[in-house]
Amino acid sequence: MLARFKENRTYWGTGGAVAAGLYRILQRLIGLHLFVINSRPLDGSRAAATTAAVPDGEHARRVVEADWPGVCAEPQADISREFLDAALARGDVCIGYFVGTALVSYFWCGFSRVPAQAGLEVCVPSGYSYAYKALTVPDHRGRHLQQILTEVNDAMLINAGLRHNIEYIEVDNYAQLKASARYGNTTLGQAGYFRWGPYVHPFRTRGVARVGFAFAAFANKK
Repeated sequence: MLARFKENRTYWGTGGAVAAGLYRILQRLIGLHLFVINSRPLDGSRAAATTAAVPDGEHARRVVEADWPGVCAEPQADISREFLDAALARGDVCIGYFVGTALVSYFWCGFSRVPAQAGLEVCVPSGYSYAYKALTVPDHRGRHLQQILTEVNDAMLINAGLRHNIEYIEVDNYAQLKASARYGNTTLGQAGYFRWGPYVHPFRTRGVARVGFAFAAFANKK
């Protein structure tokens, strides 16, 4: 724990390290899991220029039915048939970056209820997109492919009638919170849950409730 505190202090200062340490103590003692809920307007203005700048033989697009047999057979892609069937049944979509026929970067978007941790689901507000399960294979990291995918995907989502993206980030994940701000996200509030053994109690602040985001038990759980 001391080593982790020193590392956090190096990157985020004493205040950030203390806050992160207190949060982890509360997590152990009372089962608190707390997240910052951020949102940003979708912006399709850069999609055309981004697409034009992609090298020949590479492209960013929706992953379609014909792609999935090859993708699921590739261990680096980390997409099982079970995961794929459940995601498609919910109406989720995947935006991918291809080099030739190889999928080298992707993320998924959900629009209603998407599985989260602790036996919960994320309830996505109407008119919002929730991005999840992002991956770039090691050989293509550092190329900012997720940024390219985000810009292309935003334009597609706007055309489908959506207007905002929403996300949740654990309160002590300072690096991701800073990255989120660079993407133009603003904070709506906090949400999370207490977990005591098999019992999970979700909660959210007023600003988060106002837009309709929530953690909830699985809709089909008996």
